[in-house]
Amino acid sequence: QKQAEQLMIYSEGIYELVKMIGAIRDFESPYTKKHDKVENILILIIGPSRGFVGSLVANQEIYLNRYIDDLRLKYSGVNISTITKHKMAFKIAKALNLDITNHFDEYIEEPSMTDLSAMLKIIIEGFEAAEFDEVYVSYNHFINTIQQIPQVKKVLPIQLEHEDSNNETDFVYEPGQIAVLNQLLPEYFEIQILDAILESIASEHSSRMVSMKN
Repeated sequence: QKQAEQLMIYSEGIYELVKMIGAIRDFESPYTKKHDKVENILILIIGPSRGFVGSLVANQEIYLNRYIDDLRLKYSGVNISTITKHKMAFKIAKALNLDITNHFDEYIEEPSMTDLSAMLKIIIEGFEAAEFDEVYVSYNHFINTIQQIPQVKKVLPIQLEHEDSNNETDFVYEPGQIAVLNQLLPEYFEIQILDAILESIASEHSSRMVSMKN
């Protein structure tokens, strides 16, 4: 829980930096590239590593199913594929009849970026090669020991939202504004995935603890 909560703060901090310096005219990055037409979508599903987690899996499956229905209404004829992380995520994808391109079953209690490198490489290389036009992550958002809610979040392309301001003149960027942004965007993407995994792990432990108590 502590890891998840700390990383959420870190992720929000990086996003604030990206938002603050992201207003660069004609800026281009593989992480922000939008496609004219969305034809292929990848969803990374992060689920519990095993059962006995109350309604956590069922709630995630129902929420994801509704979200996919909305995506198909928004993008007519869209092809949706998935990467699954942990055993129950695989079961969710199968229950929803989704195409599974890769499955990562290994459960690591305290995952690092190194542990996730193979999965992250598949996602970013596929996005750069236009194998999919948008990438989403489905996971259980950890609120507290009693409350965990299913969530789906778009992680690629990164939307450079920024507030109207003239604050850019107040900062000196070394080695430069574009170089700093190019460094932050990959880290922001990776941190979002790690955050989703840590929140899922915290949600799984909390839900299992409550189930055992009941």
